[in-house]
Amino acid sequence: MGDESDGDQPLIYFANTPMSELAHLTLEPLCDAVAAHYELRDPVALDELAHTLIGYACRDQFNNPMPGEAVDRRRLGRGLARRIKTDASNMIQLARSLQKSAQEFQKVVHWSPALLEEIFQLELPEPGGLEGLFLPAELVCIDGVVERAGAWTLLERSLQPLASLPVRTGKSGTPANITLRHAVRSCRRYWCDVEKLPWGMYRLSEATVRRKNDRADLVGRAEQFVANMLTICGVGFNLQGLNSAWKAVDDEEISLG
Repeated sequence: MGDESDGDQPLIYFANTPMSELAHLTLEPLCDAVAAHYELRDPVALDELAHTLIGYACRDQFNNPMPGEAVDRRRLGRGLARRIKTDASNMIQLARSLQKSAQEFQKVVHWSPALLEEIFQLELPEPGGLEGLFLPAELVCIDGVVERAGAWTLLERSLQPLASLPVRTGKSGTPANITLRHAVRSCRRYWCDVEKLPWGMYRLSEATVRRKNDRADLVGRAEQFVANMLTICGVGFNLQGLNSAWKAVDDEEISLG
């Protein structure tokens, strides 16, 4: 899907400007410049978009893996997530089994002193004293399992979310830049739904432009707008990554009808 270019309109080069040169500027004049350049009609919605993008830049890009380590970290992370899920599920089953066994033990043995001494390697206190009225300290734990049913219910409730973790099935290949995909989706919604402007790649669809990775080569209005907004809001990207995220967002929109 194509997009009209800016033609002879002067391009603002935020997208090709080092962040060190933008650092002294506040967000408001940068957004005002973008709104004026593209003749945008809803500066309030543009401001909301900018803050959303800044949120992605500050939250999602923290401690993101480098490209060379992303595959290994994804694989290890997924394995650990599955182990957490399995361990939590096993703990729930073990807790239920423990409670059932303790309850059945009480029903079968009835704390009979004769049976207790036959079952456990211990000697019960002699009758007649206060100690003879209570269970030996070593066996109080069995009674506690039954008496503290509420605690076991709370334990199971705390473990259930871990046992229900929605771990994805294995994926191969380089992990997608989810942050960039979210950012492009936000830009698309503003550009199309708020401003009612045509959306599409122009030069960004060309492999030679993506390999060169010079943002000044972008001449389509939508692709310029996205590159500028991502840059001034601190969302990192290269043209190849932007193209991949753009395609993924477009595919999502098509699938939604």
